[in-house]
Amino acid sequence: MPLYSLHADYDQNGVLNASTSEYQARNYVPGALIMPNIDVDGTALPGTVSCGSPPTLDYRPPTKSGGDNDLLPVAIIANTGTVTAQHRVEFKLADADAVNVKVYDSGRSRLTGVSAGGFTKFVLNFTGTRVDLFLEVITFTGSPALPGRGTSLRALLLAPPAANRFNISIDVFDAVQGNLIESDTGLVSISPLILMGDHMPAERLYICEVAGATASLSDNTPSLTDVRDVMRTVRGVALTLIPEAVHNGDSWVQDQFQLGYAQTAAGAMKVILHLPRLRTDTRLSGTNSLFCIATDHFPSTGLGTCNDFWTRTLPVRDVDAGTVNIPFTQTVEVTMLFERVMEVNSYLLSVGQQAAPSEASRLYSTYFRFDLTSVINNLPDFRDDVLRLLNAAEARERDAVRRQRIQNTITDITAGVPALLREINFRSDGALAVRTANLRLALEPDDIEQIQERFDALHSSHNYGGNIEVTPSYGGAPLGKIVIGDATGANARSLLDPQLSDFLLVQGEQPIITLDTAWLKVGHVDEMVNFISSPGVTGFFATTLASPAIAQRILEEIFLLNTAHLSANDPMSELYGAPYHLGDYSMARGPHPVTRLLRGKHWLQTYHTSGSFTTPPPTIYTWMNRYYGDLGVSTRRYYPIPWPDDHYYDARISVREMLYFSAHSSRLVQEKIDTAKERLQREFGEMPMIELPVFFDEYNPDYEQTIAFTPDLVNFQTVNDHILIPRPNGPRMSIPDAIAVLTNVMDRGYHQYLNRRYIIQRGLNRTFHWTVDTINELSHVITGPYNRPVHVDLDYLAEQFKDGFFPETEDLDEIKRRIRRAPANAGKFMPNGNLRAGWHRLEIPENKVDLFELYTQIMLESLHVNVHWVDSWYYHVRSGGIHCGTNVIRTPDASQANAWWNVQPGTGPGDYVVPSGDTRYA
Repeated sequence: MPLYSLHADYDQNGVLNASTSEYQARNYVPGALIMPNIDVDGTALPGTVSCGSPPTLDYRPPTKSGGDNDLLPVAIIANTGTVTAQHRVEFKLADADAVNVKVYDSGRSRLTGVSAGGFTKFVLNFTGTRVDLFLEVITFTGSPALPGRGTSLRALLLAPPAANRFNISIDVFDAVQGNLIESDTGLVSISPLILMGDHMPAERLYICEVAGATASLSDNTPSLTDVRDVMRTVRGVALTLIPEAVHNGDSWVQDQFQLGYAQTAAGAMKVILHLPRLRTDTRLSGTNSLFCIATDHFPSTGLGTCNDFWTRTLPVRDVDAGTVNIPFTQTVEVTMLFERVMEVNSYLLSVGQQAAPSEASRLYSTYFRFDLTSVINNLPDFRDDVLRLLNAAEARERDAVRRQRIQNTITDITAGVPALLREINFRSDGALAVRTANLRLALEPDDIEQIQERFDALHSSHNYGGNIEVTPSYGGAPLGKIVIGDATGANARSLLDPQLSDFLLVQGEQPIITLDTAWLKVGHVDEMVNFISSPGVTGFFATTLASPAIAQRILEEIFLLNTAHLSANDPMSELYGAPYHLGDYSMARGPHPVTRLLRGKHWLQTYHTSGSFTTPPPTIYTWMNRYYGDLGVSTRRYYPIPWPDDHYYDARISVREMLYFSAHSSRLVQEKIDTAKERLQREFGEMPMIELPVFFDEYNPDYEQTIAFTPDLVNFQTVNDHILIPRPNGPRMSIPDAIAVLTNVMDRGYHQYLNRRYIIQRGLNRTFHWTVDTINELSHVITGPYNRPVHVDLDYLAEQFKDGFFPETEDLDEIKRRIRRAPANAGKFMPNGNLRAGWHRLEIPENKVDLFELYTQIMLESLHVNVHWVDSWYYHVRSGGIHCGTNVIRTPDASQANAWWNVQPGTGPGDYVVPSGDTRYA
């Protein structure tokens, strides 16, 4: 036995007992266990959300309370016969570890060590035969908050000991001679951050309450109300609203943080990984609002916050000042300025091509550029060229409204481009001068591309929570696998913040799978894949995938049934045939009528004065309306101008139109999703792959990205065995017709569900529609008002939903009577037929079945989950879904059997697996 022995809970039983067996395990992996002390003991998680006073995380005070349960007890014991007065005993840590590890005395006051020879040393004072210390870790391994540790993945992976382990040591010296007598060493492992998937048990669901003084399409009342109604049926899970005063219109709760947990032998702590997201709604912003829920609301007993991606700085070389370390929260100002330059260039191109279509090719070849330097240099000439074309267009224009729009556009460009060039321009010495609210930089031209790439990755939407999914346990990954969207391929440049991807990789317990999401506008993996735990059915879980192919197949079968009564020579019977300008393409005719998709819904167009010029309607919509020209709504006949408020466009589209205008994009998107499917099949073998019908917008893969055109059915939220899924607003048919169509689409194993009783029991033959009066619609027909409020009344509703009442009636007055008299609509209309103020969930009594709903309900219920349809249109027109707009605090599996140190690290064919030659000791 040595003179002095170094003790800790090396056998992971939760107690330091200084036993012989415990001591003998001191150098076995994983050794004693510790987790970052980043919660707030003694503070309960509030039931309501407010911000403004961040609590102090437990690692910050220099003296700890006796109740702090995240400290690791360490004891140095003088063994029998040892005379402590004859020795000087030093406790030591490697300097590299002392950055993250603090040492406290028996009274839990912090000790200050002395650095020498690469170690931080603490001289111990023995007044008896034992000295008690406490160790504290302030953050996770790989954090960018650790100098030199969060920026070099290669050093972390290759340098011994393994990245998440460190040694504690004592040296014993002769008190007189000063020579080293003996040393003792023990191993300590820092808990990795284990990310939790949606299969984990739910505790609380968070959703923002977005509402203005007057109910309008700019608030999320329908989604919020539907979610609230579902949560009333889910026992033991609280619904927590984030008020307007906290989020200020930024409603993407899923994106702001990712939930994980850390675990030691003493217990587990849930952890909020605060992701590097500086956005307000769909655009970059220097005044992000949701960030405060991570720092102010969540920290509490057993719930910590890792905020390290917000507290870091990024070095930039300045021509005048040398290296400048820019705080993360200010780097967004540079990124936003760079983005504005590119957006102004695109804006000028769009306006110039609309003003003079014959000049489109010349403008594109002359001014369209991808590099920032060329764009900035060309902006003055480009502005003058476009103004010349606009002035000529104004002189030709005879319509007063359109002429005013051209004048407004001229004013916008005349003022806007010079204002932008005052913020970013090249100086006479060639340096790029950048001026933002907090920064004044002079950048070397040779550095601009590298800085732009680094900052683009830093603020990429690929770093957000919607792009990080976690599977249930599977095969060689007992803690699940992390699925992340990125740009893949031999020559692809990663779209992720490298410090974030390195951080996730270094945790080492969950293999990381990357799927190509570079083709998606938002770029999130939850736009095309989601996972459902179904151990009672599949043995593990099922993967759901968005599928344009299934959506097309359903519409094809609808089309064939709808047109079966027509002769083969009838042009209306041609599958994928072009809609006729003057023909009846609504398809609400014949013995098997079908409704349009997206009835009663409206596409959003908004103008951002501080960022993007516009958020336009989908490309399919604009293509369809250009196709119809003057006979329909024509987006050709307006120029983007700075409207002070949002405008909306009738979203209805028929089956014929959907097939015709989406055929190109559906094929391209399906190829992308099939590639992801093959990748997941290699990972998960025979796990079920369930494809759900989703159409995506048109795009050109050479330079564009796409997004879901119909509500994205895989963007659902899981709350235990309940699935909250976006209502698809798909095509509706009679019950017999719906059964006939899906019988030809679905495998025979699902045909048992295709019956009237199943449909009626689940209320799938009932049409529900959320609406509010009024809609600020922008109309582009060649005559009539260009900007008009559309009052939602019985006349409007009858027109929107009349195709669902055929063949029973085509009488609009009868349809209005049926809508008014529906029991669910009692009291919602005034005597004159106007809708009463506020939002209303109406039932349209047409007795038709949404085929996308029926298909999806059957597929998901086969996994033994409860399906709840919720309106997600508020999120959909803003590039997301109900999964994006909610987030859930869940309970980790903190059992010893599933503890990270008792299971093998993730193995298998994941893209990234931390090298490990460990022998794990239970």
